[in-house]
Amino acid sequence: MKKRVSVLALLLLLFGNVFGAFHLVAAQTPDIDSSSNTNVTTTSEAWEPADKPPANRVVGYFASWSTYGSFNIMRDLDASRLTHLNYAFAVISNDLKVVMGDPEIDPINFEEIALLKEKYPHLQTLISVGGWEGSANFSEAAANEESRTIFAESAVDFILKYGFDGVDLDWEYPVTGGGTGTYPNPADKENFPLLLEKVREKLDEQGEKDGKHYLLTIAGGATASFASNASLGFTHQYLDYVQIMTYDIHGPWESVADFTAPLFDDNGKTYSVDRGIQAYLDAGVPADKLVMGIPFYGYQYNVTSTENNGLRQPVSGGSGAITYNNIMSQDLLNNGYERFWNEGSKVPYLFNKETLHFISHDDEESIGLKAEYIRDRGLGGAMIWELSQDYRNQLLSKIYNVLKGPDIEPTFANLYQLVDKATIDHGQQNALLAHIKSAENAKTDDQRKKHLNNTLKFVEGMNGKHIDAESRQGIVEFLKKMIAN
Repeated sequence: MKKRVSVLALLLLLFGNVFGAFHLVAAQTPDIDSSSNTNVTTTSEAWEPADKPPANRVVGYFASWSTYGSFNIMRDLDASRLTHLNYAFAVISNDLKVVMGDPEIDPINFEEIALLKEKYPHLQTLISVGGWEGSANFSEAAANEESRTIFAESAVDFILKYGFDGVDLDWEYPVTGGGTGTYPNPADKENFPLLLEKVREKLDEQGEKDGKHYLLTIAGGATASFASNASLGFTHQYLDYVQIMTYDIHGPWESVADFTAPLFDDNGKTYSVDRGIQAYLDAGVPADKLVMGIPFYGYQYNVTSTENNGLRQPVSGGSGAITYNNIMSQDLLNNGYERFWNEGSKVPYLFNKETLHFISHDDEESIGLKAEYIRDRGLGGAMIWELSQDYRNQLLSKIYNVLKGPDIEPTFANLYQLVDKATIDHGQQNALLAHIKSAENAKTDDQRKKHLNNTLKFVEGMNGKHIDAESRQGIVEFLKKMIAN
């Protein structure tokens, strides 16, 4: 299924949010065969599961339409290298309730997600509501106490019915509008925080009943204007983390070929991933709540000149999106294209001097640098749009390898540190420490392993009232290493 950029989308991006990214896949152009979906990432023999989840968040969006023609794409996702999966998209009905975005394909995909969670128990899943083509009725849902309650309660009902761990709101965009069926509405600035507060309230009420923390996140455009319109300096208190759509910084709506997602700006325009991150920090969002968006796609253009190897040359047509999978599966570097690297922006581009065809995209090198940026600046993780666009797991693996964290020696000292850092009920923490102390004081290896196994059973029996899911999973994996050591 192909998604096309509407005229409204182009006008908004040109004159509105400047580089507020949007969640859809633009139409492919005929220059390259983009119809194939030979995503080798989904071939089981192409990769081995990671031995532990990443230490930092690695959030992957999965678009519902990606499974048209093959449900194996969902079934064979490498969720071992993810912490969270966002399913895109649910939408808002005219009676302001969260409903399936695609009633034909969604029920099947939800069953596949349940199987994926059985295979990868650490994985947390969220239903993403909205997107560029699904943000109609957000303003109405946020408008008053009654509408906010209807929306929030329906969001809770949805995740309970279909087995999700939380809700991701991808409103494109409050105040300015932009997506299909939206409109400018200044009242959104006051109402959006109230909507988030109400959804958080209803999720917490349900969490009290279930002994579980349900997640609430948003995806936002990478601009100071979005951060202001969403009142992020205040509203982040309701959110577990904030995903910044730091891509589509340049694209087919412009008259020259430029970079889709430059890490830094190299020509004085001040538009970059780094500037988007800084806008959210300046707005007051804590660094450890900021999740950087990373595209597994790029944009392609026909240009009019070979000057500067096509970079920032006038576009003559043929613009559209192209996935990393398309680029690699068609072996473009051995079929007339040359790779160039822009040191200032820290991103590559491809150019065919015979056809004057220019492609801006991210590859393993540029994504590795973005992951290092996340790690070194203490950000909250990486977000991917979109998982099915990878090739042989290359890009996801690169992110994982940087963010997986150091291998920790399976010692009692390190186990105590894990427990100390965990979000855990005080009484349960004391009981857990007593189990660990018994294992540490064991006189023989057999006794030590027996006590460690008892400790493992104790942790596995703890529910969401006692410990958060990420801490529980980390301690479980560490205990298994100690037992095997």
